Amino acid sequence: MTNFKAGFAQIEWTPAPGLNLLGQMHERIATHARDPLCTCAAVFQTEAATLAIVTLDVGLLDNDFAETVQRMWADASGFTPESLMVHCTHTHVAPNLKVQYGVTFPVLCVRIAKFATNGLGIDVWRVIG
Repeated sequence: MTNFKAGFAQIEWTPAPGLNLLGQMHERIATHARDPLCTCAAVFQTEAATLAIVTLDVGLLDNDFAETVQRMWADASGFTPESLMVHCTHTHVAPNLKVQYGVTFPVLCVRIAKFATNGLGIDVWRVIG
């Protein structure tokens, strides 16, 4: 029988109004937030493998971003970079991560994955940025 574990976490990061929103062919400045923007994680583990999935409420993620998060995940957890999948919800009402947040979001992604592993009862973490 396989011992299956799962852990989940979510954090809201809705910025204050005033940022340029991604996803239009013209400049569009946020005046309010109708719905919260979040980063969520799910981590699944059996004796054979660990898989983490992190999702961000943003319009797009490029390969460099995903690879940075995967490397940080591997350095912090000891799991392989490939054991973490990063994706976005493709919302058109979120700011541009690279322009407005820089390195903050890769750290956030890894931290939320770390929080999700708390449900697994594992303690393999090193200090993250």
